[in-house]
Amino acid sequence: LFVVEFLHSLVKEKLLYFSLTSKRWSWEADVIDLKCLKDDVAKLLTRKLLNLPPKMLEGLKCASCFGSQIFTSTLLCLSDVKSIDSKSIDVMGALEVGVECGLIERSVAMFQFSHDLIQQAAYELIPVVEQPWYHKMLGGVLVAQSRLDDTILFVAADQVNRAGIQTITDSKERILFAGLNLKAASKSMEQSEYDSALTYLNSGLLFLTCIPDHWGREYELSLNLFHKSAQVQYIHGNIDESMKVCPSSRPKFDNRTFAITV
Repeated sequence: LFVVEFLHSLVKEKLLYFSLTSKRWSWEADVIDLKCLKDDVAKLLTRKLLNLPPKMLEGLKCASCFGSQIFTSTLLCLSDVKSIDSKSIDVMGALEVGVECGLIERSVAMFQFSHDLIQQAAYELIPVVEQPWYHKMLGGVLVAQSRLDDTILFVAADQVNRAGIQTITDSKERILFAGLNLKAASKSMEQSEYDSALTYLNSGLLFLTCIPDHWGREYELSLNLFHKSAQVQYIHGNIDESMKVCPSSRPKFDNRTFAITV
């Protein structure tokens, strides 16, 4: 793909051309040698993406928020995706056209960008200030589906966490996303993925502790997040960190027993 696009650019810039006189292809070797292939590839890909129909480009930009690949099961949940100006986005349709253009590869279970540079180019077409909005929007669309499939649960939590606490200022959403991270952490613990569990718990606590009087408003959620955080820290061997969680939480426990189960 890169070689083809590079050759196309050389033809457009008249550095590679077919000579009717000599009846063969000719090129400006010295000029071509000065071109940096890697930088040109990035520019070529960006140019190619910008030449796509706007609806397709918007779909590829959304897909790029998930990384280099996206599972079909995730795509099936993205039927209510909107752009920042409230226009509907057909992510699946964009990827299917991308397959025809050579930008995307498809297998039974997933779609994948043909190269990481293509995914990177698509993602970088989203203005930096808008990237958190995209992650929040995609995460929000998936949250309603997270009960159906563990994979969707993790993807939704990852998108929300990439949006960041600064983007999510509504208390109800913070409570919702703190609970989402708790569910993702619990599933990770069931699978003995304690590194992932700790990441989700830390994110959940960030959302939770930004809510005024979260112990009074969301007692069970607060209890479970602090409890599991102490438990996973203990499993990691972070005894000091585990103990830091316990004392800061214990006064709020309404005389219930707080124990770290290993």
